[in-house]
Amino acid sequence: MKVNEIFYSLQGEGKLKGLPTVFVRLQGCNIGCDYCDTKYALSSREGKDCSVTDILKRVWELTDKRLSWICITGGEPLLQSKELELLVRILYYGDYRLTIETNGTLPFPFWGSLVESWNVDYKGPSSGFEARFDSSWLSHLSVKDQLKFVVKDPVDLNFLVEAVKEHNIESSLIYVSPIMDIVRTNGVVTISNPDFLEEVWNLCVREGYRFTLQDHKIVFGSKIGV
Repeated sequence: MKVNEIFYSLQGEGKLKGLPTVFVRLQGCNIGCDYCDTKYALSSREGKDCSVTDILKRVWELTDKRLSWICITGGEPLLQSKELELLVRILYYGDYRLTIETNGTLPFPFWGSLVESWNVDYKGPSSGFEARFDSSWLSHLSVKDQLKFVVKDPVDLNFLVEAVKEHNIESSLIYVSPIMDIVRTNGVVTISNPDFLEEVWNLCVREGYRFTLQDHKIVFGSKIGV
C-alpha cells in the first residue's frame, strides 16, 4: 500500500474528538479540494510502499488495542480498496476499534460493515467537487457514523441546508466543520474569521447539527504528524 505516515495522537475533530488514536494516512487522492490541508498526501506517485504486515506491525508498536482507536485516512483510503479490505478485516477480527475517513466520492465497499465508524465528507461548493458525492452512502450510514460538511462561506452553508432537505438526512448524522483562518504570532493563536464561526454555530443550534472544529490546528497549527 502507499502510505504517507503512521502516528499516534488524539483525534482532533468530529464524533471521536479527544480519543487516543493511531492514524494511518494513506497516500493518493482522486480529487484534491481547494481547501485541502493534507496536500502532501494527494499524489499517488509519492508516499512509502508498505505491506499490510508492515502497517500492522507499526500499529501494534504504537498502541494497545484496548486503549485507542485506529483511524485510516488520506488522501482517499478507498483508492486502495483491495489492500484496505485485508487491513480492515485483520483489525476487525483483532478487536480493534476502527474509523475510516473518506471523501464520499467512491461507493460504499461491500465490507463496509466491518468499520465501526465511517467519517464521510459531503463536498460543498468551496471544495470544487460538490457534484462528486456518491449519494448511495446515505443509505448505509447509522448513528455510529458521521457525515461531515466542511464549510468556508455562506454559499457552503446554503448548500448544506439544501442537501439535507433534498436527501432528508437525519440531523444527528451531520457534523459541520468550519474552515478556520488561524494566525500564530509569537505563540499567540488568533482566529481571524470568528464572525463566520459564530454564524456556523448558530446554524447548528437552529438545525440540530453537530459543530466541530479541528482542535489539533488550534494547538499545533499546520504541523504534520499530530
